[in-house]
Amino acid sequence: MDTSQDQLGSAPLGQTEGPEKREGSEEPTCSLASSRHRKFAIWLISLGMVALVALAAGCAPRTADPSSGSGSEDTTATVAWSMQSDCATCHLAETNEQDPTAPATVHEQEGTTCITCHADEEKMTAVHEGATADLPMPTRLKKTEVDPTLCGSCHEADELATLTVASTVITDTEGTVVNPHDIPDNSSHNSITCINCHQVHEPAASLPDNSLNTCFNCHHEKVLQCGTCHD
Repeated sequence: MDTSQDQLGSAPLGQTEGPEKREGSEEPTCSLASSRHRKFAIWLISLGMVALVALAAGCAPRTADPSSGSGSEDTTATVAWSMQSDCATCHLAETNEQDPTAPATVHEQEGTTCITCHADEEKMTAVHEGATADLPMPTRLKKTEVDPTLCGSCHEADELATLTVASTVITDTEGTVVNPHDIPDNSSHNSITCINCHQVHEPAASLPDNSLNTCFNCHHEKVLQCGTCHD
């Protein structure tokens, strides 16, 4: 029997039949698989991040655009005001952030509340109708007012005049001094009330200027003695 064919066609023991491979020419199958796995993982992470961003954008609160007509929900909160409401929720400048020397702050420490002075419920309800917390807060009363006789319910005029008998706050350019709580009683002074000088939400340091401005609003030559300006 011719064994040459067997010798030529048979692979040496321990060697797999097939095309002859040169040393160092093996395919990097492990490295290629790892690279593919890494790319797939990166793709999955990127897809997940896109999904999260889309979800977050979809959950964010939106304010309706009146011109769009889309009917999106308006998240602007309307103030449900009543005489028992906490005014500090919106009016920070007149409450929590107010100067500690302001008359309103001093009176609050003695038990006075906002509605003690702002007592006109009908007008207060009207001005708060449709109000929202993000609207600009008013700095002066325009549609409501404080009863000018309210201060006198606690502060007696004669007692106040005694307390300020030595006050020199109201002094004109001629050196004339007037007791701020004992001004001459005449028709020109009838419209002057406590809050003309005592701005209750302003620091106490503003009182001298407010008082002089009240007087000099009419005594424009800054002379308090009548009959000295006009012949």
